[in-house]
Amino acid sequence: MTLGQKVVSAILDGNLEQPELPSGGSSSGSISPQDVAYPAIEKWKQARDRGKIVYEYSIRTHGVMASDFWQGTSTVFTRWDDVATGAGWNAYEAVNDAKDSLSEQGWDVQPITNEFDPNDADNVQNAVREANPDAETDEDGNIDTGDCYYYVVIYVRGVPKQGEE
Repeated sequence: MTLGQKVVSAILDGNLEQPELPSGGSSSGSISPQDVAYPAIEKWKQARDRGKIVYEYSIRTHGVMASDFWQGTSTVFTRWDDVATGAGWNAYEAVNDAKDSLSEQGWDVQPITNEFDPNDADNVQNAVREANPDAETDEDGNIDTGDCYYYVVIYVRGVPKQGEE
């Protein structure tokens, strides 16, 4: 059994709170298994304490539409374990809304990155204005958007079981 296999075995079979890791007989100046494994174990324990670990995720934007046109989404016949829909005035707000929903479902959403610009011109106000160029505006120049929202979906997958991809 290699040293790496011994370390993995000690982590999986031992006490996860204080695993006893084998020494590698390393010479001075090299990295020991403890230097590698303990930070990884701590990161895993913290993620586990925050909720279900997100192994993989995918963010898909659906753009602006009225709420009665939104047909929803599902994980049926997909590799994803869960899905959340977010709605907001732009993609940035919609992603945050979907992350909140996933968090409420027990997922650790910290690894999910919101890469959208909160000040992007692709928002509900501009989409409604483009679709209705003659629409009346209020004193601030805003158009009544009715029940239109920007929709985003986040699919998540937990850590696969052994033998799954």
